Amino acid sequence: MVLTKEHSHPPDYMLEKKAEIWKALKQFAMTLPGKPSQVYNSVVSVYPETEELFPFKTVETSIKRFRKRLKDAAML
Repeated sequence: MVLTKEHSHPPDYMLEKKAEIWKALKQFAMTLPGKPSQVYNSVVSVYPETEELFPFKTVETSIKRFRKRLKDAAML
């Protein structure tokens, strides 16, 4: 995609921050050992706003899913 002119609206920084945190959450889940709560707390230590944007109960299943996909891919 080629941008031919500037956008007529300002960037959505909250959306960008949420994407950045989600990417970090996924990366931490796939690389750090420990319980999902430990992974979550590691992300919170880097991105304190995680607690407000993504409460633990809403991402716990995603952390487990990220790890399962990594494990399944390693078995192929």
